[in-house]
Amino acid sequence: MRRFALPLLLLAACGAQAQSFPEFGEPRLKAGREVWMGSCRLCHAEPESGAPQILDRSAWASRLAKGKEALYRSALEGLVGAKGAEMPARGANPSLSDAQIKAAVDYMTAASQ
Repeated sequence: MRRFALPLLLLAACGAQAQSFPEFGEPRLKAGREVWMGSCRLCHAEPESGAPQILDRSAWASRLAKGKEALYRSALEGLVGAKGAEMPARGANPSLSDAQIKAAVDYMTAASQ
């Protein structure tokens, strides 16, 4: 069975790439989507990662209730979730500015509502 693991992972990755993600007209959300597609999507569009999935409204409800500042802080500083999944600071992309990270959070919150 182990020999099938790599092809299955590749198929899962292709599925996330083929999936359609929301687009918005607002410039900040467009910029956030670009950041999200380049960095955040790797986990937030792959259920196996343990990260809350972008289109899963129920997974985001409790996070949204904490407010944007808490979400920004989590994205900027990183965290370990209740299920043990780790989100590295800045989505493991230290080249992203605070404004880019916040725009990506804004995109994810808009997409999850």
